[in-house]
Amino acid sequence: MSSINGQLACDIKDMFVNSKEVEMSLRFRTHAEISVFIRNNKLQKFTYDEFDLQPFGSEEDDEFDGMPKEVYTRLCNLIYASIKDFQVLIEYGFINIQWSFDAIQNEIENISVRTRKEIHCQHR
Repeated sequence: MSSINGQLACDIKDMFVNSKEVEMSLRFRTHAEISVFIRNNKLQKFTYDEFDLQPFGSEEDDEFDGMPKEVYTRLCNLIYASIKDFQVLIEYGFINIQWSFDAIQNEIENISVRTRKEIHCQHR
């Protein structure tokens, strides 16, 4: 059985894997959130936080050396599988992807992949 979101999932995974800018930005964070905008079941754009400034102290560990490559690859595969397995065509809207990484255990935790529908209202 073919997945209705298979190509979209593949395109998003390719963005994670083939863009060194994205990979280096995300591998060196202990937590992240990405929003992917979809139109006509095709990847249009994505956003992620570039900086995380916290006036009352940072949650980031200054000694964090980044997520190991094999853990990042596993994260990419989990995201791919989650999107591919959606049972509803993602035609128009956003996919929000969040995760956190436990640097002590070297494990991904609390990953979530959610869709957010966008509806345009008529102006009167």
